Amino acid sequence: MDAYRILGVQSDASPEEIKKRYRQLVKQYHPDLHPDDEEAARKMSEINAAYEAIRSGAAVNSAPSGTYTKDGVTYQYQYEDISDILREMFGMKGVQGDMGNYAFLEMYIREGNYRTAARLLDTMPRNDARWYYYAAHVLRWSGDYEKAISYAKTASVMDPLKFEYTLFAEQLEIEYDTAVTAKDRSRFWVRFIAVLLAVMFIVFILMHLY
Repeated sequence: MDAYRILGVQSDASPEEIKKRYRQLVKQYHPDLHPDDEEAARKMSEINAAYEAIRSGAAVNSAPSGTYTKDGVTYQYQYEDISDILREMFGMKGVQGDMGNYAFLEMYIREGNYRTAARLLDTMPRNDARWYYYAAHVLRWSGDYEKAISYAKTASVMDPLKFEYTLFAEQLEIEYDTAVTAKDRSRFWVRFIAVLLAVMFIVFILMHLY
């Protein structure tokens, strides 16, 4: 993934420039502005992934994003390969312990399988920052931005060394502000049209009375 190309910024762009460009794209493609538009939703997902990659320092195509060990051999992988790796390691069967659960949560959320992620989260104790971080992703998908922001902030407080938690909370706040603005704009035009129709109706009645 060429995250800088997706956002339309140079690789040496400042954090302020990247954030400004991200805000512009959110306002252009946010699902609340394009209901039932699958292409806009896909584009928004791509933009979010690119922004997160740049802010977390994982935007370089050739850089592996993690490792796993099997049969005594350590392998490197990129995020786009995580699903195949987990299927190979665990055979998509039940995995014991938090490490296995969080590995599957990562996979489900990367694939957009939020319903399954939500079911898995319900079986896990809320005892660490990772739980709240992944729960924030699921809540974002469900549209509950206020609770998602709260959970992301909880994760960042519980584990302040995980900068990605703070960044995600910030990203959610940007998206939420955009969504609220879009809804307020929509309500304004609904009220405006309602008032205009009422005035036209009154004028029509008066014209026929006199």
